Amino acid sequence: MAFYIHRDGEQFGPYNDSDAQQHISEGTLSPHDLAWRDGLTEWVPLSQLVAPVSARRVSAPPPPASSILLDTPKLLAIIGSVLLLFGAFTPVISVPIMGGVTFLKIGWPSYVVLGLAAASLCIVFAAPTKFLWVTGGSASLVLLGCLAKFLYGMHQAKQEMAGKPGDDDPFSKLGESLGNAMLESVQLQWGCFILGLGAALILTGAFHSSRPR
Repeated sequence: MAFYIHRDGEQFGPYNDSDAQQHISEGTLSPHDLAWRDGLTEWVPLSQLVAPVSARRVSAPPPPASSILLDTPKLLAIIGSVLLLFGAFTPVISVPIMGGVTFLKIGWPSYVVLGLAAASLCIVFAAPTKFLWVTGGSASLVLLGCLAKFLYGMHQAKQEMAGKPGDDDPFSKLGESLGNAMLESVQLQWGCFILGLGAALILTGAFHSSRPR
C-alpha cells in the first residue's frame, strides 16, 4: 500500500515498501520521518510502516591492536622479567683461575631476584601493574646491595694486601704485588648489565602504567 512522507512542512510520495527501504538504505529517507497512508488517522514514524532492512552480513572487523598486543607497560615488564631470569645464569664477575661466576653462585640474593622476576610476570597477567613498583624496586635494591658489597669487599681486600707501613721484606712486597694483580683481575661481567637492565625495564613499565592516559 502506498504511503506519503511529511518532512519540514513538505509532502513526498507516494512510496511503496521496497522503494522506502531503498531510500532508507541510501539515506534519503529516515526511519524517523513522519509517514501516512490510507486507514491512518495521524502521521506516524516511517519505521512503523516499513519493515527494517535486513542487516547485511559483513565480516567482523579485526580486533583493535590493543586487544591483541599487550600495552607498553606490560610489555616492558615482561621483557624486564625475562632479562632477570636470564641474567641469573650469566657471569657477573670474573675471578682468576675460577673464571666467570654466575649470579646464581652469589647465594640467596640470586633466588630473591628470581622470585621477584616471577612475581612481576604474575602481576602482568593477574594483578594491577602498580605492584610492579614493588617487584622492580625490590630487585633494584637487591642488585645494588650486591654491587655495593662487591665493591666494599674489593676495597677491604686491597687494604689488607697493602701490608704494614715501612715493611721492607721483599717477600712481603712480592706477595703484595701478586695479590694486587689478582684483585685487579677481578672484574664485573656483562651479566651485571643484563640484570640491571631487567630491573630498570620493570620500573619503567611501572612508571608508564601510573601515568594518566
